[in-house]
Amino acid sequence: MRLSRLIAQRGVASRREGERMVREGQVVVNGTVADHPGQDVDEERDHVKVAGKRLPPPAPTAVLLMHKPPGCVTTEKDPQERDTVIDVLEGTRWHGRVHPVGRLDYGSEGVLLLTNDGDLAYRLTHPRYHVPKEYLVKVTGDFDERKARSLRKGIPLEDGRTAPAGVEIVEARTRNTWVRLLIHEGRNRIVRRMMDFLGHRVLKLRRELFASVELGELPRGEYRVLDSKEVKELREAAEEGVEQFQQRLKRMEARVNRPARPRRRGSKRPQARKKREAKHRKRGR
Repeated sequence: MRLSRLIAQRGVASRREGERMVREGQVVVNGTVADHPGQDVDEERDHVKVAGKRLPPPAPTAVLLMHKPPGCVTTEKDPQERDTVIDVLEGTRWHGRVHPVGRLDYGSEGVLLLTNDGDLAYRLTHPRYHVPKEYLVKVTGDFDERKARSLRKGIPLEDGRTAPAGVEIVEARTRNTWVRLLIHEGRNRIVRRMMDFLGHRVLKLRRELFASVELGELPRGEYRVLDSKEVKELREAAEEGVEQFQQRLKRMEARVNRPARPRRRGSKRPQARKKREAKHRKRGR
């Protein structure tokens, strides 16, 4: 097994963080400082120390879904001493050690996964796996179909062109618009930068889905532990990210392109989805 993968599996650090620790000389294998993150190790026979401490024994996999509230950073320690998601978690009944999976910026809220399985976290966040992420975004002004088409094709940002996104205009108002956005990229503040490029400031941003996990009715600042079936589905989503993203993209395109049905006088609009979205938007205000 790769050394960095073993470090991640034992919950000491993410795989990327483990690779950094190896390069900095903080990892010792059988008394010798390791010189490459890809070094092959036997977890049963080799003795590994990280930062002077033996690797902890394997722990049962724990995956938490948190509704990250706005006003905290997605990290374990913050140099600016702002509240972190770990601080939020410590205010609950959870006492195990877990690490955030990916990032959700300071002002955003919604689905945030935390786990002690570094290998799973790596697969969920590595760009090549195309793990789907869905956001409900409130932006200033009139976001129209022309701009939606731009995002569906991809737009040029300073760090490269964005991949084609799924876009659905949920509700257009006089001064702002609610937009549903499906992407698989995880670049820093990418949703806000995409909207800035098109001339819209993001007022609210909530991640409603990450891989196979949906936010549902989980209140802000609360968490729940995923059961074994959900963890299995999450692993499958990490392995089949490309296929799952394309499936969700096709479903969104089908909704967007579905012709509107003529309404009978006195009839009511289909309410189920509209009520859910209205409830989510109200919760995000």
